[in-house]
Amino acid sequence: MLVRLPVLAGLTLALTGVAGCNLFPEPDPLSKLEGPPRLTEPRTSYLDLGRQYLRAGEVAQAKAAFVRSMRVEGYTAAALTGAGLAAERQGLLTEARRFFERAKAKAPGSVLAHNNLGAVLYRMGEYHAAKQAFQAAFALSSGTSRVATHNLALSELAIRKALDDNPPEVPNPLPLQREGSGEYRILDPKKQESSS
Repeated sequence: MLVRLPVLAGLTLALTGVAGCNLFPEPDPLSKLEGPPRLTEPRTSYLDLGRQYLRAGEVAQAKAAFVRSMRVEGYTAAALTGAGLAAERQGLLTEARRFFERAKAKAPGSVLAHNNLGAVLYRMGEYHAAKQAFQAAFALSSGTSRVATHNLALSELAIRKALDDNPPEVPNPLPLQREGSGEYRILDPKKQESSS
Protein backbone atom coordinates (compact mmCIF):
# COMPACT_ATOMS: atom_id res chain seq x y z
CA MET A 1 0.00 0.00 0.00
CA LEU A 2 1.42 3.37 -1.03
CA VAL A 3 0.88 6.15 1.49
CA ARG A 4 1.74 9.73 0.67
CA LEU A 5 3.32 11.65 3.50
CA PRO A 6 2.41 15.31 3.98
CA VAL A 7 4.71 17.87 2.46
CA LEU A 8 5.98 20.32 5.07
CA ALA A 9 8.55 22.36 3.22
CA GLY A 10 9.91 23.24 -0.20
CA LEU A 11 12.83 21.39 -1.72
CA THR A 12 15.71 22.41 -3.84
CA LEU A 13 16.00 20.87 -7.27
CA ALA A 14 18.39 20.88 -10.20
CA LEU A 15 17.73 20.18 -13.90
CA THR A 16 19.86 20.20 -17.00
CA GLY A 17 18.75 21.07 -20.51
CA VAL A 18 20.01 20.42 -23.97
CA ALA A 19 20.57 23.31 -26.33
CA GLY A 20 17.76 23.50 -28.83
CA CYS A 21 15.19 21.82 -26.57
CA ASN A 22 12.05 23.77 -25.82
CA LEU A 23 11.99 23.80 -22.02
CA PHE A 24 8.85 25.86 -21.66
CA PRO A 25 5.50 25.68 -23.37
CA GLU A 26 4.37 28.86 -25.10
CA PRO A 27 3.94 31.63 -24.15
CA ASP A 28 7.44 32.61 -23.21
CA PRO A 29 7.77 32.93 -19.39
CA LEU A 30 9.48 36.28 -19.89
CA SER A 31 6.34 37.65 -21.52
CA LYS A 32 4.53 37.59 -18.15
CA LEU A 33 6.88 40.21 -16.74
CA GLU A 34 6.50 43.89 -17.44
CA GLY A 35 9.91 43.76 -19.05
CA PRO A 36 12.92 41.50 -19.14
CA PRO A 37 14.94 41.18 -15.95
CA ARG A 38 17.24 44.13 -15.60
CA LEU A 39 20.85 43.56 -14.68
CA THR A 40 21.77 45.36 -11.45
CA GLU A 41 25.32 45.97 -12.66
CA PRO A 42 26.68 45.99 -16.19
CA ARG A 43 28.85 42.93 -15.49
CA THR A 44 26.20 40.90 -13.64
CA SER A 45 25.17 37.76 -15.49
CA TYR A 46 21.57 36.64 -15.82
CA LEU A 47 22.56 33.62 -13.74
CA ASP A 48 23.68 35.88 -10.88
CA LEU A 49 20.57 38.01 -11.31
CA GLY A 50 18.42 34.89 -11.03
CA ARG A 51 20.21 33.93 -7.81
CA GLN A 52 19.63 37.44 -6.42
CA TYR A 53 15.92 37.24 -7.25
CA LEU A 54 15.68 33.76 -5.72
CA ARG A 55 17.31 34.93 -2.48
CA ALA A 56 14.89 37.87 -2.39
CA GLY A 57 11.90 35.52 -2.83
CA GLU A 58 11.03 36.95 -6.27
CA VAL A 59 10.39 33.54 -7.79
CA ALA A 60 8.82 34.56 -11.11
CA GLN A 61 11.60 37.05 -11.83
CA ALA A 62 14.21 34.49 -10.79
CA LYS A 63 12.80 31.91 -13.17
CA ALA A 64 12.72 34.46 -16.01
CA ALA A 65 16.34 35.41 -15.32
CA PHE A 66 17.45 31.75 -15.32
CA VAL A 67 15.61 31.13 -18.59
CA ARG A 68 17.25 34.24 -20.07
CA SER A 69 20.60 32.94 -18.81
CA MET A 70 20.06 29.69 -20.70
CA ARG A 71 19.16 31.55 -23.88
CA VAL A 72 21.93 34.14 -23.71
CA GLU A 73 24.71 32.53 -21.69
CA GLY A 74 24.12 28.88 -22.57
CA TYR A 75 22.44 25.85 -21.06
CA THR A 76 24.48 25.26 -17.92
CA ALA A 77 23.77 23.01 -14.97
CA ALA A 78 23.70 26.10 -12.74
CA ALA A 79 21.03 27.87 -14.84
CA LEU A 80 18.95 24.70 -15.10
CA THR A 81 19.24 24.19 -11.34
CA GLY A 82 18.13 27.76 -10.68
CA ALA A 83 15.16 27.41 -13.01
CA GLY A 84 14.28 24.13 -11.26
CA LEU A 85 14.43 25.80 -7.86
CA ALA A 86 12.15 28.58 -9.05
CA ALA A 87 9.69 26.11 -10.62
CA GLU A 88 9.68 24.03 -7.43
CA ARG A 89 8.89 27.10 -5.34
CA GLN A 90 6.00 27.86 -7.68
CA GLY A 91 4.68 24.36 -7.01
CA LEU A 92 5.48 23.20 -10.56
CA LEU A 93 7.07 19.92 -9.49
CA THR A 94 6.92 18.17 -12.87
CA GLU A 95 8.62 21.12 -14.56
CA ALA A 96 11.17 21.33 -11.75
CA ARG A 97 11.89 17.62 -12.14
CA ARG A 98 12.61 18.08 -15.86
CA PHE A 99 15.03 20.92 -15.10
CA PHE A 100 16.82 18.85 -12.45
CA GLU A 101 17.07 15.75 -14.63
CA ARG A 102 18.66 17.88 -17.34
CA ALA A 103 21.03 19.48 -14.81
CA LYS A 104 22.05 16.02 -13.63
CA ALA A 105 22.66 14.93 -17.23
CA LYS A 106 24.73 18.08 -17.83
CA ALA A 107 26.77 17.65 -14.62
CA PRO A 108 26.59 13.96 -13.61
CA GLY A 109 29.21 14.48 -10.89
CA SER A 110 27.27 17.26 -9.17
CA VAL A 111 26.16 16.51 -5.61
CA LEU A 112 23.80 19.50 -5.87
CA ALA A 113 22.06 18.17 -8.99
CA HIS A 114 21.47 14.73 -7.48
CA ASN A 115 20.34 16.17 -4.12
CA ASN A 116 17.85 18.57 -5.68
CA LEU A 117 16.46 15.94 -8.02
CA GLY A 118 15.99 13.68 -5.01
CA ALA A 119 14.24 16.46 -3.12
CA VAL A 120 11.68 17.03 -5.88
CA LEU A 121 11.12 13.28 -6.33
CA TYR A 122 10.53 13.07 -2.58
CA ARG A 123 7.94 15.85 -2.75
CA MET A 124 6.24 13.99 -5.59
CA GLY A 125 5.96 10.92 -3.35
CA GLU A 126 8.50 8.89 -5.36
CA TYR A 127 10.51 7.85 -2.31
CA HIS A 128 12.46 4.99 -3.92
CA ALA A 129 13.64 7.20 -6.80
CA ALA A 130 14.44 9.97 -4.31
CA LYS A 131 16.51 7.51 -2.26
CA GLN A 132 18.53 6.59 -5.36
CA ALA A 133 19.23 10.26 -6.09
CA PHE A 134 20.25 10.88 -2.47
CA GLN A 135 22.49 7.78 -2.54
CA ALA A 136 24.21 9.17 -5.64
CA ALA A 137 24.70 12.55 -3.90
CA PHE A 138 26.07 10.78 -0.82
CA ALA A 139 28.48 8.67 -2.90
CA LEU A 140 29.66 11.65 -4.98
CA SER A 141 30.46 13.55 -1.78
CA SER A 142 32.35 10.51 -0.44
CA GLY A 143 29.99 10.56 2.51
CA THR A 144 31.03 14.05 3.60
CA SER A 145 27.83 15.90 2.68
CA ARG A 146 25.70 16.30 5.80
CA VAL A 147 22.73 17.31 3.65
CA ALA A 148 23.00 14.17 1.50
CA THR A 149 23.33 12.02 4.64
CA HIS A 150 20.29 13.69 6.22
CA ASN A 151 18.17 13.44 3.06
CA LEU A 152 19.12 9.80 2.51
CA ALA A 153 18.02 8.97 6.05
CA LEU A 154 14.73 10.83 5.49
CA SER A 155 14.02 8.92 2.30
CA GLU A 156 14.69 5.60 4.02
CA LEU A 157 12.36 6.64 6.85
CA ALA A 158 9.67 7.69 4.36
CA ILE A 159 9.90 4.32 2.60
CA ARG A 160 9.53 2.48 5.92
CA LYS A 161 6.66 4.72 7.03
CA ALA A 162 4.87 4.25 3.70
CA LEU A 163 4.54 0.58 4.62
CA ASP A 164 2.86 1.40 7.95
CA ASP A 165 -0.91 1.77 8.23
CA ASN A 166 -0.75 5.00 10.25
CA PRO A 167 2.51 6.78 9.37
CA PRO A 168 3.63 9.81 11.37
CA GLU A 169 4.68 13.01 9.62
CA VAL A 170 8.16 12.91 8.13
CA PRO A 171 10.01 16.16 7.42
CA ASN A 172 11.13 17.02 3.90
CA PRO A 173 14.74 16.78 2.74
CA LEU A 174 16.93 19.84 3.04
CA PRO A 175 17.11 21.94 -0.12
CA LEU A 176 20.36 23.49 -1.33
CA GLN A 177 21.15 26.57 -3.38
CA ARG A 178 24.56 27.28 -4.84
CA GLU A 179 25.83 30.67 -3.70
CA GLY A 180 29.13 30.77 -5.52
CA SER A 181 32.21 28.72 -6.19
CA GLY A 182 32.13 25.96 -3.59
CA GLU A 183 29.57 27.80 -1.43
CA TYR A 184 26.11 26.40 -0.76
CA ARG A 185 23.23 27.61 1.35
CA ILE A 186 20.65 25.36 2.99
CA LEU A 187 17.30 26.94 2.20
CA ASP A 188 14.96 27.67 5.11
CA PRO A 189 11.84 25.49 4.59
CA LYS A 190 9.67 27.90 6.63
CA LYS A 191 10.69 30.80 4.42
CA GLN A 192 9.91 28.74 1.30
CA GLU A 193 6.43 27.90 2.56
CA SER A 194 5.65 31.54 3.22
CA SER A 195 6.85 32.60 -0.24
CA SER A 196 4.70 30.08 -2.10
